[in-house]
Amino acid sequence: MPIRMNRHFLVVATAAAMVASHAVAQERAAGKYPDKPVRIVVPYAPGGGADLLTRPLAQRLNERWSVPVVVDNRPGAGSVIGSNIVAKSAPDGYTLLMISPAHTINAALIARLPFDPVADFAPVVLVMSAPNVLVAHPSLPVRSVKELVALAKTRPGKLTYATSGAGTSIHLGMELLKKMAGVDILGVHYKGAAPARSDLIGGHVELMMSNVAAAKPFILTRKLNALGVTSIRRSSLMPEVPTLAEQDLPGFDVSTWYGLVAPAGTPAEVVSHVNSDVVAALQREDLRQQLATAEGGEIIANTAAEFRAFMTSEFARWGALVRDANIRVE
Repeated sequence: MPIRMNRHFLVVATAAAMVASHAVAQERAAGKYPDKPVRIVVPYAPGGGADLLTRPLAQRLNERWSVPVVVDNRPGAGSVIGSNIVAKSAPDGYTLLMISPAHTINAALIARLPFDPVADFAPVVLVMSAPNVLVAHPSLPVRSVKELVALAKTRPGKLTYATSGAGTSIHLGMELLKKMAGVDILGVHYKGAAPARSDLIGGHVELMMSNVAAAKPFILTRKLNALGVTSIRRSSLMPEVPTLAEQDLPGFDVSTWYGLVAPAGTPAEVVSHVNSDVVAALQREDLRQQLATAEGGEIIANTAAEFRAFMTSEFARWGALVRDANIRVE
């Protein structure tokens, strides 16, 4: 009797294993995604805004997909190096790229890119948008954008602003301010936001557009003065600070946004799958709170089509500004 029971158990177990194995084979044959590790390339160094956003998102996707989701930092050349890696990757959804405004700016800024920033990528989802804040050294006798514009007009080319690098969104944001306000302020370029902010605090330059979350501690300790937030709406991290749009610069909107793209040719069903799961992850309150604290931003989580339309408008906007200001980075 025991032998028969063992044999019966073995037959049932074997049959179940065969059914399960067949189901897995069918899922893979049908193109189930993902069934192996997914890599998200961040074209910036660890610790930056894109990295701080991507890592907790990757963790939530890992939990949803039950496969490793690896963050691969590939900094260099203003995001060009990491972007080129993804542009040349297989269009199967297993290599994704977290982009920022640099992706749309580089199209107009750099004469010879090793990839086409439009044709070589498939938009997946716009993840979030984080505002900047225009800050000034306390020695500068201004407390608002209106006062800054008035002072700058009496000192053409004398005031200075720091950037995180030539051609960055912070640089072009200040160029847009100059264009809209009709003022001449001298740009000083640094290799990153941290050294730029350090020199601003030290009084070596007078102005800078900075990430709200990064600037807030220095504003609270009065090492910097907040003149205005650069997004259309006020920041939840400092709601008392008016926007530039409220201060005689109607429509001014320069935010640091982040979005996922895939190599061109990635199947539509894979793009849709990633979009749905990223949107679901971003609806989790713990992740929303974590990103709001780290970035001071607003979760977007739109459709792939909406992200494509947004990118099209960004290409046009920054392209026009780069041409008008005659900005070039070789």
